[in-house]
Amino acid sequence: MDAIRLYLDHDVDPELADRLSERGYDVVATRDVLGSHSQRSDADQLEYAAANWRAILGHNRRDLKREHIARLARGEEHWGVITSGRMSLDELETLVLRLLLTVSRMQARNMYVRLHHFRSLRP
Repeated sequence: MDAIRLYLDHDVDPELADRLSERGYDVVATRDVLGSHSQRSDADQLEYAAANWRAILGHNRRDLKREHIARLARGEEHWGVITSGRMSLDELETLVLRLLLTVSRMQARNMYVRLHHFRSLRP
């Protein structure tokens, strides 16, 4: 399965990128690509992710869902919008791994998904 390539929004702990990268996944955090410009808008963050064929993972559910809808309404595609409530880094890693093992990159295209749906799945 062609794995989702992830881009972590500025509000996600960048340690998650390190952990997932150590497992062989293609993950970058905002700090890695935007550096001191990491406080860009959600629209800019999603634009960066889409232009680089990456799904975005962020905690700002309301704004990211709005950007997902607006982008599709304009006929612009993306590689996935994944949102999550605040939780421990260990739990976030577990849920993201379940997502990565379950959803392919092509399945994630133009998809909006809330990570909490993966709590009931077992690897």
